Amino acid sequence: MFILSSPLALLATVTLAVAPLLPSVANFSATARSVTEDVSAEWSVHPASAEGPDDRANFGYQINPGTEIRDYVSVSNSGLVSATFAIYATDAVNDFETGGYSLLPADQPATDVGDWIALDTSEIFLEPGTQAVVPFRVTVPTDATPGDHSAGIVASVTKAGENTSGQAVSLDQRVGARLILNVSGAPIVSVETAGLVTRFDSPWNPFAGGTLHLDYAVKNTGNLRVDVEQTATVTGPFGLGLGTLTPTALTTVLPGQSVHVTAELANLPPLFAVWADVELSPAPTGGETPQNAGLQLTSSTSSSMAGAIPWTLLLIIALVTTAIILVVRYVRVTRERFFDALDEAADQAKAEGRREAQNALDARTTPGILAPAPGQVPVA
Repeated sequence: MFILSSPLALLATVTLAVAPLLPSVANFSATARSVTEDVSAEWSVHPASAEGPDDRANFGYQINPGTEIRDYVSVSNSGLVSATFAIYATDAVNDFETGGYSLLPADQPATDVGDWIALDTSEIFLEPGTQAVVPFRVTVPTDATPGDHSAGIVASVTKAGENTSGQAVSLDQRVGARLILNVSGAPIVSVETAGLVTRFDSPWNPFAGGTLHLDYAVKNTGNLRVDVEQTATVTGPFGLGLGTLTPTALTTVLPGQSVHVTAELANLPPLFAVWADVELSPAPTGGETPQNAGLQLTSSTSSSMAGAIPWTLLLIIALVTTAIILVVRYVRVTRERFFDALDEAADQAKAEGRREAQNALDARTTPGILAPAPGQVPVA
């Protein structure tokens, strides 16, 4: 049995709470309590015989197309007050974010096995401590597709209240028993990865590793409920192995349903590109049965690439390179200027020497002017 709670606003449907659901069809049971201040409303739903609840955990059938099944469901009021319960069946779905076994909203019509179920009554009134057994039948269409069809038979109580904003709401609490119907035919176990996206977060520390994020959905493309093991292998350029991820295994993924998966692997070196290969390995929920004995199970793999750019390291390299270029250019320009100054000084010295030599030559060759003999001092 499972519990769902959803409040309905007086003018619009508003979902406030959904109680967690167990992920498999294995034994489990629960009773529902009102989640308002009045906690006296408490009830449960179980498979039953005409006399009352039996020892079945859920409704389970192996049938052929065109078959009609007759069975019973028990609703027990174990609370302290009388209550009126709405009784109906609807299709089961997987919650996209958690993968939990859930049901269609109360205002959404069933299109699969929930539409095949007809209860003898749609409403019952129970005094505290009493129970009712409600007959129902399942009419399987002649063109029903092979495989698993999942639903829930629900007893719900609607109660007026207020939300945290003071808005008037109606809280619709649902308690249900699971119903799994397997139609004969070729069983198919198949899953695929949908919308695989990878993202690499580069670290600010140039010597630290980054984080690779994976985001995808696992879709059951077969016709049986499946459990799915997941493995993600991360590689770098030239097939360099960087690590392996093992996201949490999924259980009881219903045919046609998808479950959202996110995972991350930290401390990866930013090698400009990383590749993630996600492998899904499905198996029928509940293990091997006469209906799926000998079934070949195959894995599916999807790949995605993400840029792993070491931005901080590249920035440092760019800054260092720029600094080196500026220093080299400064040294080259300074050296050129130094040698130009040396050449200019040498040229000036040569010119001065030539001028002095020319002046001395001119003094010796000027008429009427005799150069003093060595050791003589010229007389004015």
